[in-house]
Amino acid sequence: MATTRLSTVIGNVIVGATGPQGPQGAQGATGPQGAQGAQGAQGAQGAQGATGPQGATPAIGGSNTQIQFNNSGSLGASANLVWDGTNLGVGISSPLSRLDVRATAGELGRFAISNSGVGYLLVGGGASTTEGLRLSYDNTDGSSNINNFYNASLKFSTNNTVRATIDSSGNLGVGTTSPSTGKFSDASYAFLIQSASTSTGTNIFASNSDNSKFVGLWSGHSGAEPAIGVKTGNAFTFGKWAAINGTGGFTENMRIDSSGNLGLGVTPSATSSGVKSFELQGVGSGLVSFGSVDTVVTAGAFYSSTGWKYSVSSSAVSYYYQSAGKHQWFNAASGTAGNALTATQAMTLDASGNLIVGDTSSGRRFKTRLDSNTVYSSSDFETSSLHYYINNASSTIGAYTGIQFAVGNNGDAAISAIRTGDGESALTFGTRGLGVRGERVRIDSGGNFSITQTPGKYTVDVTGGATSIANGGTVDFPSASGMLVVNNWQNGAVTLYLCGGGAVTVVSNVIAQAGSFAYNSGIGGYTWTNNVYGGTATFGFFFVRTRTTA
Repeated sequence: MATTRLSTVIGNVIVGATGPQGPQGAQGATGPQGAQGAQGAQGAQGAQGATGPQGATPAIGGSNTQIQFNNSGSLGASANLVWDGTNLGVGISSPLSRLDVRATAGELGRFAISNSGVGYLLVGGGASTTEGLRLSYDNTDGSSNINNFYNASLKFSTNNTVRATIDSSGNLGVGTTSPSTGKFSDASYAFLIQSASTSTGTNIFASNSDNSKFVGLWSGHSGAEPAIGVKTGNAFTFGKWAAINGTGGFTENMRIDSSGNLGLGVTPSATSSGVKSFELQGVGSGLVSFGSVDTVVTAGAFYSSTGWKYSVSSSAVSYYYQSAGKHQWFNAASGTAGNALTATQAMTLDASGNLIVGDTSSGRRFKTRLDSNTVYSSSDFETSSLHYYINNASSTIGAYTGIQFAVGNNGDAAISAIRTGDGESALTFGTRGLGVRGERVRIDSGGNFSITQTPGKYTVDVTGGATSIANGGTVDFPSASGMLVVNNWQNGAVTLYLCGGGAVTVVSNVIAQAGSFAYNSGIGGYTWTNNVYGGTATFGFFFVRTRTTA
């Protein structure tokens, strides 16, 4: 092949035509590897290979709907796992729900979920594990939990009926789906809260097994007797059982009946509507209230729907009535329990401060009245029916009891009874004169009457009485002077004698006396001598003398 040569002059440089290629030189050393280029697109998938030969068909065992399992290379002939197209059953040939797990007698359980920490079963809810009802067991502390994650009630049922409810606030109701706030709502069913120790714990018991609806509460005791017991029904009764849990018998100590009446140690009486009573230990012994200003203290009587009645038999009864500032005391003779009673208003302290005894009204500060057919006895007046009685039990000579009357700041007087000896007494009358209190009149144990006048210090002594003396009998008057009045009850003679200085003067003598009055030097006074011949004469007399006491 011919080679064409060309030359060209460019400026002063001559460029000739390219010569023929020389032989290839030896290969140089390999240079560094360059960067990897981008991956190319995937090629098209190849055609599918031919299908291999089919293996042998295994034998099919078990009943229709049973799910088979590998049993030493063959399908099990008695599988206990069933799928009917809708429900899955374990241990049952005809499952009744989406998952129906059954166990035979003696097995530990039908369904088990275990976890090294907390194992749980979630029922209902959404995709979250904190929704619906969750049953769990904590292996770390052995605790179990039933948890409704929703803000709704947790209900417990039997016989397809709700028996107990815990609402979203934690209130428990038994026999109701709407428990009241903060309390156990319905005690119609047996309910027991009991601590492990009956000596230190707190226990609550309730029962309705015999329609008595017992409730018990006891705490921190060493024995079995509860501290408080309540028997509900038409009445609330408080007492104690002989043993815990309501066994061993119930002893009632207090009752509140359906009308609100309270009985302590006794069943309260049936009162009139609107009347409330509180009875202690015995029927008719306690308090009765007729309203805000009417309260009665009773002893043996109660107020029924028909009025006051006896609550006891063969015993006198009484009641004390407070009403609108008035105090009234009533009593009645004995009667028959349950019969109507008519009481006597024995004493009244009215709203004005007046005290009335034996009557119902008075305009005086103090009034006493006695309606009695008892006849006064001058010889034994102590046994008579007295209106007023004051007693000082002291046996000391000079001991006294009395009544003081006062007017203003310095006007006062007194009547006193004084013990003057064994079986002897005197009655004195005292007044205040010129700012000084003193005894003015005294009747001694013998019936002698003395008048003391102050400031002159003169005393008038009156000695009197009645006597029967035989012919020649005497009556002595040991006084140097005085006045004697003698009444001869046989002939009616009345004579007045004045004596003094050893002499006797007859002042008045309508009918001659069958006796004489003369000075007796042996006694330093005067002697009356009866000289009626042939018998005894009876005389009434009194002797008055005046003497100075200073």
